[in-house]
Amino acid sequence: TTKRKTKSTSNNANTSSTSLVPATILQRFWDLASTDAETRCTAAASLSEELFLVQNNTTSSTTNDDNKNKLDAVVEYSMKRLTRGLGSGRAGARQGFAVAFTSAMTHLDAISVEDGFRFLKEGLEPITKSTKGSEARDILIGQLFGNAALARALVAKEVSLEEKKKKKEMMSGSGSSNNNNKRKKWTTPEEERERIVDLSSQLFAEICRISNTKAYLSESAAKVMIELALSLSKQEEGLHEKDPFRLAREALEKCPQAQAWVSR
Repeated sequence: TTKRKTKSTSNNANTSSTSLVPATILQRFWDLASTDAETRCTAAASLSEELFLVQNNTTSSTTNDDNKNKLDAVVEYSMKRLTRGLGSGRAGARQGFAVAFTSAMTHLDAISVEDGFRFLKEGLEPITKSTKGSEARDILIGQLFGNAALARALVAKEVSLEEKKKKKEMMSGSGSSNNNNKRKKWTTPEEERERIVDLSSQLFAEICRISNTKAYLSESAAKVMIELALSLSKQEEGLHEKDPFRLAREALEKCPQAQAWVSR
């Protein structure tokens, strides 16, 4: 009875959240699961733009500085639904939701990579002893897709430490408000660099965990690891030309799981 009541409460909460979401955005989720690649890509791009506008309108209309740091309810719902879609076994669905999740994570400044980790944890159910084999497979692949998206978003969001510094100087010079950046705890280049290393180390650990779970995921996990390492090397361009893999190496050094994975 308790289990049935909990499930009913969850469904009611989900229905309540859905009622706040515009019909155009809800339609995007159906299109993301299309078997047609062009339809999926169009839906992902459109959803990213619509969520950007929703969040921007919410932030602009809020007078309370603390509330400016919060994600809009529609954005929260959409990101959680995207992560749930990563665990779908339907043909085309996982690819569509992965593209949309990556696009939203990359283009919405209000969403941090830390938020991305939270969405993945909340959106994909944990694997337990009662989880069926096919369900466990879908969840693991969804986790891999999700972490690959976060790896791409991390690099795409930060671009480079030098460009981040220039952007901050431009905003200060133009007299722009820093309210939209209050969610970002790290401000100096040194602190931001450390943040990138910490997040990369966390990503390496998650990808290694997934790789060690099932042998059939090892090759795909390795590709994500390599992609992240190569992307991090671009962050160092112009800063440490003699050691372009400095960021990646520091992240690996802080991740025992990755060190064991590399040396095996």
